[in-house]
Amino acid sequence: MMLRKITLTAAIAALALPVMAQNGTPGANFIQQWDSDGDGRVTLAEARERRGDMFALYDADENGRLDASELAEMDAVGSDMREAMQGDRGGSGHGIGKGMGQGKGRGMGNGQGNHDHSQFDTDRDGFISLGEFEAGTDDWFAMRDRDGDGIMTTDDFGPRR
Repeated sequence: MMLRKITLTAAIAALALPVMAQNGTPGANFIQQWDSDGDGRVTLAEARERRGDMFALYDADENGRLDASELAEMDAVGSDMREAMQGDRGGSGHGIGKGMGQGKGRGMGNGQGNHDHSQFDTDRDGFISLGEFEAGTDDWFAMRDRDGDGIMTTDDFGPRR
């Protein structure tokens, strides 16, 4: 279990960690990891692909849906990453939801690792399918695409101007 958590943490960090790159450019690591064609921009299609990759990482039993324990694992790794990023990002969350955690209402969940995933469970069966998870990508992407041009670049990160 510990090896799985370490592996998941490393994989998710490589896929999803929108922190400053070594050159100090906000969002550069995110762009580098999510930009599958290497053009310096992340499209909605690329975001959908990477979110699918994230789903696969947490679907431990490979049944095509996330159950409560798999969601708890995703939350735990996500909380660990948010704590690690707090210094780089001033504690400003960029998740979805109405959480009151470190993101002060902009982050996902309550900042305690107990996140409300019910908005993804559209059929209310207690599980989040790949389709349900991917369906949230458009909103997730739109929240991060600050200028609304349909492309994410490093200009969409860092302090608001």
